[in-house]
Amino acid sequence: MARVDRRNTIRYWNDPHLAGLSCLCADFTAHDYAPHSHEALVVAVTEAGGSEFRSRGEVNEASTSVLLVFNPTEPHSGRMARSARWRYRGLYLAETALESLSETLGIDTVPYFTANVFRDIDLIEAFLDLHRALQQGTDAFLACETLVGSLGQLFRRHGSRGERIPVASRDRGAVSSIQALMQDRYGERLTLTARIPDAGEADGSNTGDATWCFHRRGGARRRLLRSERPDEPLQAHLWHHPSAVGACRHR
Repeated sequence: MARVDRRNTIRYWNDPHLAGLSCLCADFTAHDYAPHSHEALVVAVTEAGGSEFRSRGEVNEASTSVLLVFNPTEPHSGRMARSARWRYRGLYLAETALESLSETLGIDTVPYFTANVFRDIDLIEAFLDLHRALQQGTDAFLACETLVGSLGQLFRRHGSRGERIPVASRDRGAVSSIQALMQDRYGERLTLTARIPDAGEADGSNTGDATWCFHRRGGARRRLLRSERPDEPLQAHLWHHPSAVGACRHR
């Protein structure tokens, strides 16, 4: 049996807001991965150091300059090799999470990745920011927004099989109706189920939740910029998205 270095640290958790999404923070000084695979799509970013891995009959290095992606059930192995440390973050998207994201992105099939290593600095930074937001857990709506945006960019830029991901939502008509409703009844204490029973819930997508969040934030920001007194309804809405207040106070 391989010896376990006591200096290795791992934190693994299931995201409470998106079923099928798991997160990993790892800091290794000595660790070997025997050949294995995951039932989930794996996206990993290195924060410090690096490691060596084998996949598709090739040997590559994990480093801060590359984004690692492994398709579901794709075998791979790894070892520390020349590096004395490997600190990285990983996202594991099981079928349930991929189905939800596909509906939100307006695609029927999750793209397949024909490579494991992508030198894409923008995406590396995006996934680092996303993972840190998920770890902090202080702004679920912002994390959801970042998750959809980051995965959408990954699929669009580097995925091979599947449809082109539309820039605009296919639920444009429904979204317009939701926005009109929010503007008319902004000061009311509306709930998700009360306001839009047929947008987002009917097809299982997050369109209703995301649109409600973004529009509430915009409305709160506009009212604060007009120097209105934060009455009770406004405070209630900002409870759902306190980042709206922070964004205004810095302007």
